[in-house]
Amino acid sequence: MDDTTNTLHPHPQDTKKTIFGRALQTGEVLQKGDMYGSSTGKWEPVPKQLLGNEIHEGHGAILIRPAPHEATGRIRIIKIPHGEAPDEIRQKWVGCVLPCCPYFGHFGKGRQHGVLTGVASERDWYAFAVPQDQAIAALEQHNPDAATWWKAHGFPRLGMYFCFDEDEAEIVSGVTRQKITVYDNMEAGSWRPVLTH
Repeated sequence: MDDTTNTLHPHPQDTKKTIFGRALQTGEVLQKGDMYGSSTGKWEPVPKQLLGNEIHEGHGAILIRPAPHEATGRIRIIKIPHGEAPDEIRQKWVGCVLPCCPYFGHFGKGRQHGVLTGVASERDWYAFAVPQDQAIAALEQHNPDAATWWKAHGFPRLGMYFCFDEDEAEIVSGVTRQKITVYDNMEAGSWRPVLTH
């Protein structure tokens, strides 16, 4: 396993909460922007008083360095996406070119959640991950009314992604197909995501 790879990390207490980045390792120094899986079930910034400290072995926290600028790929939405937003809002994505993560990943059952209800999807699917803030910024250029609807419903959400099915988009540039495998260590209470080709 390569722990230096940026990948999608679910929170160990609430798998609806995911963050894209790389797991920090023993010996690395905590920096502004690093996140940890808090006991609240959310990804939260590492406390300011810990910034600059070296991570020691056995620290017990899940520490992630987010990769906010990893949306180096581009996709064009070619079909009305699945989802809980109203049909007329989802239809506005069609034709929009969106920045996306440079991988086309596998999301198993329960890995994605409805944008309105938060209910876990039972689909086992391949999808493109698009940072919500960048998706809504692109949609605003394409269709301002649809972007306004998303903003009125609490989006974008920090560090969160919209996912578009493989048949809903075409690759414009910079995307490769990879499978995301998540290993659950129940005994240690940690998640260990790995990217495999």
